[in-house]
Amino acid sequence: MNQVGINHLESDRLQRSSPCQTQGPARFHCWAPLACVARSRWFDYFQAAPRTRGTIEGGAAHSDCQPRGDYLLRVIRADLDETRRWQAIDRLSRRLLVAEAFQHPQAVPVLDSEVDAPPFFLIEPFIAGQQLAAWRDSERESCTISRMLWILRQVAEVISAAHDHDRVHLAIAPEHLLVSQEGKITLTGWCQAHQLQQRAWIPQETAEDVCCLAPEATLDRYRAQTASDIYAWGVIAYWLFANRFPFAADSISGLIAAHRQEIPLELQVVQPLCPGPLNQLVNLALAKNPLRRPTPKYLVDCLISIEIDHLHDARKAG
Repeated sequence: MNQVGINHLESDRLQRSSPCQTQGPARFHCWAPLACVARSRWFDYFQAAPRTRGTIEGGAAHSDCQPRGDYLLRVIRADLDETRRWQAIDRLSRRLLVAEAFQHPQAVPVLDSEVDAPPFFLIEPFIAGQQLAAWRDSERESCTISRMLWILRQVAEVISAAHDHDRVHLAIAPEHLLVSQEGKITLTGWCQAHQLQQRAWIPQETAEDVCCLAPEATLDRYRAQTASDIYAWGVIAYWLFANRFPFAADSISGLIAAHRQEIPLELQVVQPLCPGPLNQLVNLALAKNPLRRPTPKYLVDCLISIEIDHLHDARKAG
């Protein structure tokens, strides 16, 4: 599933060995599930189409007029235990609250939902694109400095827009960034978003969960703050230019400790083609103390300035 992005896959790896299953004869309002496209830790994902007379019969697509799966149906996995099920319901609710709080061209809307009673589900547009890691691999030999700066500026802009509406993403990572053929970014993974200063629950079960997680976000009694997303942006910027994360460890606890205690090599040391002002901005974003990190507005303003200075920078950073 790396080549074709699926909206809002959680930070866990897809489990392809277990096929998706809808939960009995559940009716998802006016939507019909079609092909199962992915499974994550909490959810099954189906391409979906509206139920319309002549195209749907008995809850299945009519063979004479196959509907297009232009929508994505997210449902809670039927095999979850009670604890996981409540976690999944919470994540669906958070996703809906974010969609209701703000709209942005690079944040996919929720078109329909049921989060208060079975069958719990969300409907979103089906977004085609590459996850950022797959895009980076495919563009390794041709990706220019100017193009990577454009990517990073787009990520910062959608983060800033969410912060303007008091929403903190808390799950920014390469697998939650989709890149279209034109190079436009869509930020996904909003099921972990919290309101500013809200007590946050963040899973720390896999390396993917903590690869971009700010040091303060791993502490007990953590409350969501915008600086944590800025830190995650810094990790993404470092990874995009250096083709490696600033921190590495053999265990989840070791990775968390590295984020809290280690100072990474300067980005310009790892990737000499990195512009100096971007190197400084990444250093600020990766500060251990959240108060030392740039504000969202300052981050965007700096990136616009850096991008203008490098509009025609065709050097390859692969």
